[in-house]
Amino acid sequence: MTTLEEFKNILKYHDWTFMYADDPRDWEKGERNEKWIRKILEENYDNPSFKEAYEEEYYKNWPSHR
Repeated sequence: MTTLEEFKNILKYHDWTFMYADDPRDWEKGERNEKWIRKILEENYDNPSFKEAYEEEYYKNWPSHR
């Protein structure tokens, strides 16, 4: 099980723009990480702190999506 601090670290170092990568390896790595992040969110659905951490980091990287 991933702790909240570990999850925040994963989010901090996630490449939020991987879908724009020219190198397919970067895209594949980003896709794997995105799936891993979603799995952690599903495993911790009953803990709102995980969703809040995800949204905080997401909107920090994509402020126009607010």
